[in-house]
Amino acid sequence: LTLHFSFLNVDKHSEWMVAVLEYAQDAMQIDTDEEEVGSRKVDYTGYVLALNGHKKYLCLFKPVYTGEDLDSKPEEEGGGGSRSRKGMTRSRSTTLQIHHKLDRLGLWMERLMEGTLPRYYVPAWPGLDKITVNK
Repeated sequence: LTLHFSFLNVDKHSEWMVAVLEYAQDAMQIDTDEEEVGSRKVDYTGYVLALNGHKKYLCLFKPVYTGEDLDSKPEEEGGGGSRSRKGMTRSRSTTLQIHHKLDRLGLWMERLMEGTLPRYYVPAWPGLDKITVNK
């Protein structure tokens, strides 16, 4: 068994991501009407895809919802904090939030190696038009 690890820049390849994840919509439980509104983008931070290109299937790790909303969180530092201090706090909170999204990744990886994860079959991988940004 050989694994190859890579990453995807979702800002540049969001159309490809959406096209691939259409095959796993039941697992994602995302309302497509909300996605098409345009003002609200799906946050793919923490998503992990295990692709089997030859057998044309994928396994999906969807991050755990932390329950925290950084925008609605009250200011933790006192009232007189500087702008850079607020930025550092937000950065630290964002890093912590991403870390918590990946809490169950280890268990998911074990199940991936065991072959017990649900597989979502893809009739054809999205083409190059879905990989590059339309300009």
